[in-house]
Amino acid sequence: MRQFSRSNPTLDLSTRISVHAGEIYLGNMGAGDHYTYGPTGDTVNTASRMDGLNKYLGTRILVSEEVLRDVDGFLTREAGRFKLKGKTHAVEVHELVCHRTECKEKQKEACGMFAWALVAFKRRSWDEARSAFQRCIAILGRDDLSNFYLNLCTTYEKNSPAEPWDGVILMEEK
Repeated sequence: MRQFSRSNPTLDLSTRISVHAGEIYLGNMGAGDHYTYGPTGDTVNTASRMDGLNKYLGTRILVSEEVLRDVDGFLTREAGRFKLKGKTHAVEVHELVCHRTECKEKQKEACGMFAWALVAFKRRSWDEARSAFQRCIAILGRDDLSNFYLNLCTTYEKNSPAEPWDGVILMEEK
């Protein structure tokens, strides 16, 4: 999609993908002559909520921890643990960066720096986290996920999350 958008500057087809794994229910839903065939259930709902999270974080492809258990060969970075709107449990979400065979050195460096920044963030070391997130932006030139956390560091510095805090970010929007 990026190649298409670059070759057609007047048409920006922003595509966001979210992948979550688990049990689904598949079948006809509806009544009378208004039937829809498709998947439903908590897994489908979580994937849909992750789509909204994608937009909020400025990421393109998010995968849950459940997906990564059975997948190898991709460079990913943990985007954080989020309690999505309407959910009772947090989901660990990762940004899929690229296939390992296509990695650029700066992507690997930025992923390592981001992991370090996220650890500092979870420890409530706001200045340390902020510095590392800014380094990610410097490495990549632009990094919306790091910007998300920079804003959150500023917010939490002024109004710290309640104790005990496990680093989970509450999402109040879909």
